[in-house]
Amino acid sequence: MAFANTNLPHYTYTLNQCDEIYLASIRPILRGERPLHPDDPVWIGDVASALTREITLAEEHITRLQAHCDAARQHLALYHSAVAPIRRLPRDILVSIFELTFHEDYLPTDVGKPPWTLGQVCRSWRDIVVSASSLWAIVKYNARHDTRDTVTEIMQEYLRRSEQHPLTVVLEGEYHAPVYNLILKESHRWKLLYVGSIDSSFASCLSSIPGSMLQLEQLYIIEAEDDCNVFLPAPRLKRFWVPDYAGLCSLPSIAHVTHYAAQLKISDNILSESLSPSLITCYISLCDSSPPDAQSAPTFIHNSHLKVLEVWDGFALLNKLMLPALTTLCIDGYEDVPPTAASIIQAFIQRSSCSLTTLILRHNAHNDIAYACLHLPGLESLIHLDFTFPVDELEVYCQRNCSAFGSARIFPRLSTLTVTFEDDGHRQNPAKRDVPSWPAFMKALEERHAAGRLETFRIVQMRKVPSWIIEDLVALSQRSGLCVEYITPPVQRGLFCGREFWTSDFWDSL
Repeated sequence: MAFANTNLPHYTYTLNQCDEIYLASIRPILRGERPLHPDDPVWIGDVASALTREITLAEEHITRLQAHCDAARQHLALYHSAVAPIRRLPRDILVSIFELTFHEDYLPTDVGKPPWTLGQVCRSWRDIVVSASSLWAIVKYNARHDTRDTVTEIMQEYLRRSEQHPLTVVLEGEYHAPVYNLILKESHRWKLLYVGSIDSSFASCLSSIPGSMLQLEQLYIIEAEDDCNVFLPAPRLKRFWVPDYAGLCSLPSIAHVTHYAAQLKISDNILSESLSPSLITCYISLCDSSPPDAQSAPTFIHNSHLKVLEVWDGFALLNKLMLPALTTLCIDGYEDVPPTAASIIQAFIQRSSCSLTTLILRHNAHNDIAYACLHLPGLESLIHLDFTFPVDELEVYCQRNCSAFGSARIFPRLSTLTVTFEDDGHRQNPAKRDVPSWPAFMKALEERHAAGRLETFRIVQMRKVPSWIIEDLVALSQRSGLCVEYITPPVQRGLFCGREFWTSDFWDSL
């Protein structure tokens, strides 16, 4: 780009060339010292015209100077760009940076967003983007959001650029044959599959593809019919999350699965070490909680590898389990809690001889269970306690637990306490005067923290926690240094409905 002409003329301000006669004549007129003579407008007009010409020439001069500066800036930017640090970055580093440009609303068929737009910056970036198969390895499609006629061609080109890279596939909405068939043909490259629902069309099409799902490691299905068996031949499947599906109950083994979530019958032994030797994390929802025959001798299911367990309405299942390696236990559900709930938990812990570090109690009868568990032996290793109770039962909770949390003998290693105030929208939040035991509970927390036995107190807001609770906890934190966290949970509250169940790569891809 050529620079603007630098041989610019130099103009002087006309007023400097004015004769003092003119200036001397103007001053008296402006000061009202003499009237305006008939011939004054003539010479005043001549001077005004000269000054107007000077202004016009000066503005033209400024315009040429501005063009000169703009051209210089453009050249300067090119010279700086030539030595910019990003040009010295290795190709693999650039690809990693490009991968960070994907957002939650990212769709492969949107050519107005990365990775498509990254190739429009320069020729070098285009060569990198087109040849980097990892940038084209996240396949998301929702038939409800994209109905264009060109979507099939765009998806075909997208999949072509992914070459043979393992794919993360996210399918939502109704079955859309043209696009789905393209994605199904690449099922031998699926590494992670997230599907909103499985119907017979999807399952039959997938089952007809030979050699499919050879690389599938993670499977997440929101709504499943009796077609999930089509995924079970996957030799690398490690994470199986289909919480509404009971089809695996009849399988002889899931030996390669490490993370498992599905429905289970009380008579099934799928958790036994002989059938599931690799299982370390499990979410179980009982689809048949009928008690076993009272006349038969109890048979326990043993698994020495399982570390994390969540049971939904599963007290009957706890009666059968022996899990010596268990570190995290979550109890959730809607059914009525049996009167022996606390003793069932105590018997399970003693029978398993496990060292629990995290105990999460999210059952409807949370307050009673929580109170009973505070006094159970065998929980000396507990580091994190998490439980839920109705907000209108705050006084009952404080009365029951003040002495427990103030005692050094109960949960001596506890460092994190999480409390969820549950409100169904119909209960009246209590006023501070209605909770006379609250100050004693605050004092117990402060004393436990001062003794080095509590580091973090978390409040989970389901609807609206009374403001006076937040104010008192903030004051406690400022006064004692106790870390107080106020968080809002996701819509799904299950332990493994969050990031704990899946790898971070999966959630980042969504």
